[in-house]
Amino acid sequence: MTLEFKGVGGDKRGKIFFCTHNNSKVNLFEIKKGFARGGHYHDYDIVHTLLTGKIEHYIEDIQTKKEEITVMAAPAILKIPANSANLIIALEDSVFTEAFDTEYKSFVYDKYRKIVLQKIDDVQ
Repeated sequence: MTLEFKGVGGDKRGKIFFCTHNNSKVNLFEIKKGFARGGHYHDYDIVHTLLTGKIEHYIEDIQTKKEEITVMAAPAILKIPANSANLIIALEDSVFTEAFDTEYKSFVYDKYRKIVLQKIDDVQ
């Protein structure tokens, strides 16, 4: 498998490396201990692979409001169905990938996004 590097971004939470493979997007995320990523949902399925570290993973079905919270250590696979809000809080410095086969589109989920923003403000 050959990944084509498309660019890099990020903030004080860590870097994001944007890549493609054929028609798929494969992105690599760093997330430093104490920070959060996510706070949104997609209208398509997405898969995250936790490569290193330990996280607390929140997932909530936006229709039923059923929420699951799981502590996970690498290696782990996080399958996130369409229309499920997602939040990842790093319990240790962590690295994960996301993979999907469509154009990226997300919708803010205020309940989780507030946590992401608060942790950006709180963590030094």
